[in-house]
Amino acid sequence: MIELVAPSKELGYSNIFLDFLADIGSARHFYLAPGVVKVAHELDQLEFDRKWIVQTLRRQNEALGAP
Repeated sequence: MIELVAPSKELGYSNIFLDFLADIGSARHFYLAPGVVKVAHELDQLEFDRKWIVQTLRRQNEALGAP
């Protein structure tokens, strides 16, 4: 079971960002994104070259001496 932690002021999020997440209209003009749900949907549609990403991360970790 996945437990999610909701963004909150206590976690350091700004009021304007929390308003954006809550889809409060007055916060929208501060962000280019049309809304968090729309952005999440668009991200779900993206395809990534996972093999290239893994190779790149592996090279970076090795260069930094990380296992």
